Amino acid sequence: MKKLFLVLTVVVVAVVGCTSSPTHSKPEAVVNAAMDAWNAGDVTALKALFADDAVACFPDWGDECTTGAEEIGVWIKELVAVNFSIEPESIEMEGDTVTVVAKVWADPTRELGVAPLVTTDVYTVQDGQITSQTSTLTEESAAKLMEAMVTAESMSVINAALDAWNTRDVAALKALYADNAVACFPDWGEECTTGAEEIGVWIEELVAVNFSIEPESIEMEGDTVTVVAKVWADPSRELGIAPLVTTDVYTVENGKITSQTSTLTEESASKLMEAMVATITTVEDLVGVWESGRWVLEFTENGGYRIKAGRMSTSMAVGEIWFEGDQLHVKDSPGFCSQDEIGRYEVEGIVGDYLTLTAITDPCGARDAALTERWTWVSD
Repeated sequence: MKKLFLVLTVVVVAVVGCTSSPTHSKPEAVVNAAMDAWNAGDVTALKALFADDAVACFPDWGDECTTGAEEIGVWIKELVAVNFSIEPESIEMEGDTVTVVAKVWADPTRELGVAPLVTTDVYTVQDGQITSQTSTLTEESAAKLMEAMVTAESMSVINAALDAWNTRDVAALKALYADNAVACFPDWGEECTTGAEEIGVWIEELVAVNFSIEPESIEMEGDTVTVVAKVWADPSRELGIAPLVTTDVYTVENGKITSQTSTLTEESASKLMEAMVATITTVEDLVGVWESGRWVLEFTENGGYRIKAGRMSTSMAVGEIWFEGDQLHVKDSPGFCSQDEIGRYEVEGIVGDYLTLTAITDPCGARDAALTERWTWVSD
C-alpha cells in the first residue's frame, strides 16, 4: 500500500510538471502551436508559448520592442481583441530559428480594405518557448498599408471639417487648416484665400451666413480627397437656388488641410448666374470701364459715356446717359449720332461683373450696333 502511494505521487508530480509548461519542444511545433492559438484567440496558450523574457519587435511600427511577460501579455490581448489571424505561406527552419512568411488579418486592416497583409516573421525558440520574434511587412504590404493609413487620416480630417461646418464650429475649422493653407474658388475669381488669417476670415464669413454641406460622394487617393456635395448658405437660400452642388478637392498633410479648390458644377454655376442677373436701373451701377470683343465702353459718375476702339484710342462716340424708370436713355454729343436721336435700352447683368444692353429703340443704327454687345467689367 505504501509502495502504491509513492507511485501515484510520482505520476501526479509528473503530470503537473507537464501541464505547467509548453508540451511542444521542437521550434517548428512551437511556432505552429502559436499560429493555431492566434487563430483560436487563445490568450492563455499564447502567453504560455512565450518565454518570460521574450522580445517581440515590429520595425514597421517603430524602433521599440515589446519585452517581457507583462508587455507580451498586453500585446497578445490587444491582437486577439481585434480578431488577429494568420495563414502561413511558407515555413523555413534553421536550428532554433523559424522563419514564416504569412498572410495576416486584423480588424483595423479589414476596415482599411488592405487585409490580408503579408509578413515575414522570424522566431527564435529555446526550451520549448519563443524567446524572440521579429515581424516585418513585405515591401508591397508596407506600401499598401501606408497608402491606406494616409488616406484614412485624410478622410478623418475631411469628415471632421464637414461636421464642423454643419455645427458652425469656427475654432474647430480654423484648427483643421494648416497655417499656410490655400483655398481657391475659381467661380468667384482668380485670387485664392491664403494663410491662417485669410482662411480664418473666410471661415467666419461663411459661418455667419449659415453655410452647411451634405456630401454626395467622397473619393480618396493618397492625401487627396474629392468631395461632391450639396451646399447651402443664406445668399443662395434668398435667391431660391439652394442647394448648389460643388466639387471640392482637398489635400491633407500631417493631419491638416493644406489646400482646397471648390468649383460649382456646370448646372449649379448656370443656376447661380441666372439668379444673380438683374435689371440695372441706376447710373451708379454702370460706372466703370467695360470691354466687349471689339469696343471699350466707359460710364462716368456724372452720367457721361464714351465708346472707344481701345483703351488708348480716341473716342468714337461721346454723350450722356440717364435712367427713366428701368430704361437707360443715351444721347450723343455731335459727331457720332444726331443730338436728337435718343436711344432707349434695357440693361441686365451683374454689377461689377458683366452687363448686356438690349435696344428698345434707337434711331442711330451705328450706336445700336456698338452698344448691344455683352460687356465685361474691367475697372472702376
